[in-house]
Amino acid sequence: MNNKSKDIHNDADVEFLRKQLSELADYFEKRKILFLCVKYPVLGEVLNVKQRDEFKRKLKLSNSREDMLSIEDQKQFYGNIYRLEIAEDMVKARSSIRSQRVNGITKYKDLSNELITIVDGHRLVPNAPKMALCRVFLIGNCNFFGAYQDNNHTIGFYLQELLKKEYGECYEVVIASNMGECEFSALYTEQMRKGDIVICQYPIFGSENKEIPNLIPVKGAFTSIDNLQNNLFNSLRHHNHVLNEKIAQILFDAILKYSDGDHSTEEIRKAKQDYYIPVEADRCYRYLKRAADMMAIPKSSNIGAIVMNCNPFTKGHRYLVEEALKRVDFLYVFVVQEDESRFHVDDRIRLAKEGLNDLSDKVCVIKSGSYIISKETFEQYFDKDYDVEYIEDMEYDLRVFCEVVCKYFGIVVRFVGEEPFDKVTAKYNETMKKLLPEYGIKVVEIPRIKSNENVVSASRVRTVLDQGLEELKRLLPEEIIYDAVRSYYSSAELPVTSFTSYCKDEYKEITRLNNYDDERIKTLLRQFCSDDDYDIYIFGAGKWGLSIFEYLSEEEIEIKGFVVDDEYVPETKVSDELTVIGFSQLNAETDKVILATSRRAAYEQLLLWEGSFVQIPESFLRRISGTEKQSK
Repeated sequence: MNNKSKDIHNDADVEFLRKQLSELADYFEKRKILFLCVKYPVLGEVLNVKQRDEFKRKLKLSNSREDMLSIEDQKQFYGNIYRLEIAEDMVKARSSIRSQRVNGITKYKDLSNELITIVDGHRLVPNAPKMALCRVFLIGNCNFFGAYQDNNHTIGFYLQELLKKEYGECYEVVIASNMGECEFSALYTEQMRKGDIVICQYPIFGSENKEIPNLIPVKGAFTSIDNLQNNLFNSLRHHNHVLNEKIAQILFDAILKYSDGDHSTEEIRKAKQDYYIPVEADRCYRYLKRAADMMAIPKSSNIGAIVMNCNPFTKGHRYLVEEALKRVDFLYVFVVQEDESRFHVDDRIRLAKEGLNDLSDKVCVIKSGSYIISKETFEQYFDKDYDVEYIEDMEYDLRVFCEVVCKYFGIVVRFVGEEPFDKVTAKYNETMKKLLPEYGIKVVEIPRIKSNENVVSASRVRTVLDQGLEELKRLLPEEIIYDAVRSYYSSAELPVTSFTSYCKDEYKEITRLNNYDDERIKTLLRQFCSDDDYDIYIFGAGKWGLSIFEYLSEEEIEIKGFVVDDEYVPETKVSDELTVIGFSQLNAETDKVILATSRRAAYEQLLLWEGSFVQIPESFLRRISGTEKQSK
């Protein structure tokens, strides 16, 4: 429930979402499922200057805290359903919602309280018939979910009333929405059939897609209300039951206009697919490819890939790369980014680069990003050191690789090492052999090399490091042995990356402060900012960024300015004394960055940057800015 979409912030994101919606429109048309997209207006279209001035004070309120409205504002917002403590009760009811995410699909867990009921991942529509022939799916964000209303005042409730009057028990309204941003997995994963209707909230503001045939504007619902600002919480999408009812009427009129009433009772409902690839995944590998291109990657149509954990890099990894290069012209080595291994991700990447340095004209070592063997796509991989009784499905990880990673990097073959011991990785390899050819991608499995009749493996290296150093020369490339030992024992002594050295040639990023208490975070921040050779910038000029700036100013730490995405520089104004620069203006040799935003895209950008940065835990940012979440 964000004031502005954090997930759509450049033209490539917009294009990705447009393509998704266009493909879905074609899919639903073929299946005879009516597809309607709802387009919300922007503030300037529905609020005059005076109304915008009155509304500005609400824009600063936390999305989840309508109880911070004054009593007078609450009375205006809730209107005829206002009662004492209604805002507090809504905040408490909503804080009980829990979600789970599987294969990129976010679904809410069952919940029942006086205001919000969720069953099978859907918000309850109390007046919906149980045995309807057709379903009307509402798929969108907090406004379609009805985040600020009880079960009896959502858009879905009002739409169901209108459908009942016109069609009797024919249609059941299903609220398949959640309170995230641009999370439209339900479009792909809800089970539908001929005659059903899908009403989707159009995610792209200020633009239209001519390839979407039925784009329904709801601007009229907003312009029909006097003193519109009183019917909004802190966003056009965070509105009250009055607007819900008016929007429901527009949707009902659209159904009357576009629906032909043709349906099927014999067709079995089915979903398009059982996974969802979000815009964040596309953006992640778009950025990584951009970073890789800076390394002068040669043009080739015969490109391969290997995904390695490198915990640590061994002669076995080196052998796998050498064998792969006999079959391709160029090779990407993706080092698992998830920081769940004994060796820290920075050390694993550095060791891999050092171990393959002589092959750098044919090999690009790069972080795997957030969607290749990560907790998001294949969490069980990180539990494989324990006894695993049941092996989970890992197709989602491989589909993201095929549909997104291979698209950007031009990969036509993936290499894997033979896995004789670990049953989780062995199953992953088998699934890969079955799935990747469906996308035209070849899989080549290469036998492992041995030392003294034993397979060379990273787990063996870790065992040797724990017991002694006699066998290391048979397992590790000679040029990285001492670096590997240093990194291993450094990581064994500290729960996270050491923060004692900030040499720009040795230390490139700091991202893991979450394990520390507030006092430790403050100490580490002072250490991070203590190097006079660097200018300190804060990434994010919102409330959290300003709060960090105020805190550091009290500590007499000098901040050079703020960093924002390049396109937002002209409209971002902090003060006359502080500089605001675009991300592309950062200099890794002279600048350090404090990340003061929870935007995943900002974190992904900094991962690709060659300079030092620190990511501040959200809990700490909320405490110092006074925006702590309600206790659950």
